[in-house]
Amino acid sequence: MTQFILLAISFLIAFAFAWIELATSKYPRTIGPFWRWSQSRSLWIYSAIYGGISLAFASAYASGIVKVSGPLLNSTDSSLSLMAAIGIGVSAKALLHIRVFSLSAAGGQDSFPIGTETLVQLFEPWLLKSILIDEFNAVNDALRDRAAVYEDIATVKAQMIADMPSLPDPERAALQLDINNAPTVKRAMEIYLRAFSVKALTKLFP
Repeated sequence: MTQFILLAISFLIAFAFAWIELATSKYPRTIGPFWRWSQSRSLWIYSAIYGGISLAFASAYASGIVKVSGPLLNSTDSSLSLMAAIGIGVSAKALLHIRVFSLSAAGGQDSFPIGTETLVQLFEPWLLKSILIDEFNAVNDALRDRAAVYEDIATVKAQMIADMPSLPDPERAALQLDINNAPTVKRAMEIYLRAFSVKALTKLFP
């Protein structure tokens, strides 16, 4: 397997891990159905940056600048192996969240990380906020037409509360309170969607 292919593998693994980790940790109910949101430019830039970082580490390893060792790796071989490419791709994001120490003003609560995480602070907060806005807009657009069909907010809320999956009593009570306090049909549908998935919402309100 050529070095170019191995570098590409390292890039793609880091890219995929960054994309999947963000989607499953922050947007598990909305990432799949809203393809327009998954076309968010910020989401692809975010993932591509981590892919590029993995590519840089893999290139440095192939050049003998850095070493990657482990039970499945040959630390005496400076050429990039398949296992090394996979290992770098999987760990690229973790490598950039190493904080050696933090700086903060006296008596202040905000701190600035010093270490590889310093680099992350240059791009990640802005991109994560942009992705959040893209997801919010996509959900709103997807719910607008359905909310226009079901205009009776009292009926909508009653149906949602009557058709909840089994939940622990405290969680069910909190969710029911959120639905009852929703000022619009669209907001109530958003709460139900984020709790139970798009499939559950479309089944209840086809």
